[in-house]
Amino acid sequence: MHQNEEPTARLKVHPSPILIYLYGLLFLILLVICFLLFKESLFFDSIWRIFIVSGVLWLFYHYLSHISSVYEINPLEISIEVGIFSKSRAAAPLNRITNFELRRSLLERIFGLANLLIDTAGSSDVEVGLHSMRLSDAENFAKVLSLNLGQQKIIDAGEDKQLREDRVEAVKDIVDN
Repeated sequence: MHQNEEPTARLKVHPSPILIYLYGLLFLILLVICFLLFKESLFFDSIWRIFIVSGVLWLFYHYLSHISSVYEINPLEISIEVGIFSKSRAAAPLNRITNFELRRSLLERIFGLANLLIDTAGSSDVEVGLHSMRLSDAENFAKVLSLNLGQQKIIDAGEDKQLREDRVEAVKDIVDN
């Protein structure tokens, strides 16, 4: 890293390959049930191959989609980049974030995952959603966001040098861990 560059905690998402495997298991169970119920049908004989191929392609596409997603936080913004064939990027400047929520369903709690949902000023909906993050990564991102929200309450809208240095230190802590 060059001296002039700001540290960036760029985390490549490993968003629950376990959940994708569970979806695959569910697909396999449904396939076996359909085979047992309809194995005598001539219609099922030709359709089951299409069903298997489309299911495997769907699982593979979602797996590639998840592993190609990148969440990034730096002293200026938090962003998500998603896509396999065409990439899209959503970002929220840290000084415009008004609220964030760490949300975990029962299944995500079992597997140690979390969703970080971020609201910004002037938006009525979730601006950036970081889904199926490892819990430790979500908590680290939330620490930086908490620090930022606390700082924003102290200052009006301008950028304070000491507060910027505090943000840089918080991001360095994430990078070092």
